[in-house]
Amino acid sequence: MAKSKSSFKFITIILRFLWVCFIVGAAAALILSCLATLVHPATSGLIPLLGIGCPMLIMFNVIIFSFLAFRKKMTAIIPAIALLGSIGFWGDFYQLPVLKHHKEQTKEINELKLVSYNVHNFRSPRKYERTIDSVVLFMRMTRADIVCLQEFGSLTEQERALINRNLAHFTYSKQTHDQAIFSRYKITDYKEIRSEGNLLPAVRVTIEFNDTKFGLYNLHMQTTEFNAMVPEGIRAFVGSDKLAEDAKNTAKVVQQNAVQRANQAIQIDSMIMIDNLPTIIIGDLNDTPASYVYSLLSNDRTDAFRAKGIGYGYTYKKLKRMFRIDYILVPDDYDVVSYDSPNLRWSDHNPVIANILINQN
Repeated sequence: MAKSKSSFKFITIILRFLWVCFIVGAAAALILSCLATLVHPATSGLIPLLGIGCPMLIMFNVIIFSFLAFRKKMTAIIPAIALLGSIGFWGDFYQLPVLKHHKEQTKEINELKLVSYNVHNFRSPRKYERTIDSVVLFMRMTRADIVCLQEFGSLTEQERALINRNLAHFTYSKQTHDQAIFSRYKITDYKEIRSEGNLLPAVRVTIEFNDTKFGLYNLHMQTTEFNAMVPEGIRAFVGSDKLAEDAKNTAKVVQQNAVQRANQAIQIDSMIMIDNLPTIIIGDLNDTPASYVYSLLSNDRTDAFRAKGIGYGYTYKKLKRMFRIDYILVPDDYDVVSYDSPNLRWSDHNPVIANILINQN
């Protein structure tokens, strides 16, 4: 009997130890995920991966803290410390509506309406039907001044005629296989960006607006391939003859693409500094706010979601709609008037819409 009690006590101690390790591990993962903004992916494979999961790690630690606090456990201090350390990132993923003030007003003379939309090659993600008619109608209804599209794709002659006929109010446009920019205002200095001799899915233009000029980058950064690799990762963890190899390959591909995105961001940031113009960055960065890419490109810029977004911010519909990877980033001296990211069915991304006030001083 004594031996049975001793064994039960030993098992209880082991389980408590494992529970504390689990709590500490979740808190440590959250803190490390926040470091992804500072660490180039080439120097660490783990931290950028944790950065991808930052919003989930925040929620996970909130749940752990709530449970422990309800049980009045001292260990609640562990997730509390992690959550306090990550507090600067909360606004990247969730914005309280009570802090927002949207005023109905007539459009000001220095106001622009911007739209970014990864249109998935004008293919519906579910039925794989052509969606160009719906997207063109949406572009007309938004009454935007500048629209930047990613994954523009190849068009038939009939589809080009459809665009020319319905989007004639955009006096200026530039189109490549991957991207397109439609603008009511004059486009100059158009440039397709290259890296090591290869075209990047990125274009740069100058917009002449009233009596001022600003640079605009329409970006579609290197994909994570995370969504495509998830089935392999799941298979690796539920049982496979090559479990370790599958898991290793999944992490390797994600890290390699993260390194490419980081290098692309460094090149774009250098070009912006050379331009010496106020610059707006629009597009699909394929990275969350807890990333080196976002940290670099949002430096000295206002994220339209942080300024005027409401609720949980996501723009990518797959992977349980957990990720915000599409952005409108404007110079800090530009004011964001409004932000929206409606859930439309014509792509695996939501469009991002923002009204901004251009500083013309």
